Amino acid sequence: MVQLCIALLVIGIIFLLLEMWLPGVEFFAIIGLIALVISAVLAVMFVPNGWLIVVGQGLIVAGFIHHMYRFMKRKQLQGKLILSETLEAPLVEDLSRFVGQEGKTVTLLKPFGEVDFNGSRVQAASNGPMIAKNTKVRVIEAHTNKIIVRAVEEALNAN
Repeated sequence: MVQLCIALLVIGIIFLLLEMWLPGVEFFAIIGLIALVISAVLAVMFVPNGWLIVVGQGLIVAGFIHHMYRFMKRKQLQGKLILSETLEAPLVEDLSRFVGQEGKTVTLLKPFGEVDFNGSRVQAASNGPMIAKNTKVRVIEAHTNKIIVRAVEEALNAN
């Protein structure tokens, strides 16, 4: 049983090494971790003083992680694998200035599309039925990332 525990430990470490050399293939990491857990459980259940094997496994895995961290720092892979800068979120445009304005649809709105307001193309949604391309529309609502429009004829009839 000791040989099985040691074999599973070695298999687990080999699969973890494969995961580090071939990142993105989670299959290797899953198999490696399962092998390590099974090895630890079998050692505790069936091997006299099996907890010593589990402690040894913990030391080996901790040493392995420490070694890989130092290797990454030495090879300066940390900046390539771990983002060190903070990304800036794009500014959200205030679309409330379009409320009440009239424009012309650039694309078919079914219900989403684009509307042109004197050279400014904006994402828009129709408030109800589909609106054809090149139709005159009026903005009735503005949200964070889109505006709600209604065809001008409908807007006049609704008031």
